[in-house]
Amino acid sequence: GYKGILDFSGGVLFEEYYTYLGYFGASFINGVNLGAHFSIGIGVGIDYRSRYYYDDGYDGEAHAGHGYTDLNVPVFLNLRIPFAKNRRVSPYLAANVGYSFNVWSGYELKENNVCGGHSYIYFEPSFGLDFRIKRHSSFFIAISSPLNFCHKDNKLQLPAVGAKMGFTF
Repeated sequence: GYKGILDFSGGVLFEEYYTYLGYFGASFINGVNLGAHFSIGIGVGIDYRSRYYYDDGYDGEAHAGHGYTDLNVPVFLNLRIPFAKNRRVSPYLAANVGYSFNVWSGYELKENNVCGGHSYIYFEPSFGLDFRIKRHSSFFIAISSPLNFCHKDNKLQLPAVGAKMGFTF
């Protein structure tokens, strides 16, 4: 049958040269259950990323920092595998695989960032727990790690560590 998923995410990004990196987003997935142990769906989301670079300068003195923000729209295939179907609490593995389109960018420091201001290949594995509310609906929490392959420089962006929460129906 049908499986809808609405999730909200946030976390910390890891990139060389940046001292503050954060992201938050939301996505909606329309999917189907294929048997008791697998679901697949198509999703779309919105993803806001903010980075701040602190420049300590060549002379050892502190200088003003630089930063940028990105607004991206990922479009992806969602795969989800529950481990204990029909239980009140069920662990699961999931992955989003697709492409993230950069729709707005306001960044200054182009030479050191990997994907800022560019669209990229999107991959986000996650591990979580589903807490069943009713027969076909649940609340979930998860740990995720978005990985981005930016074809601007053919570089893999260092992974992020984040959390997700949402509802399935």
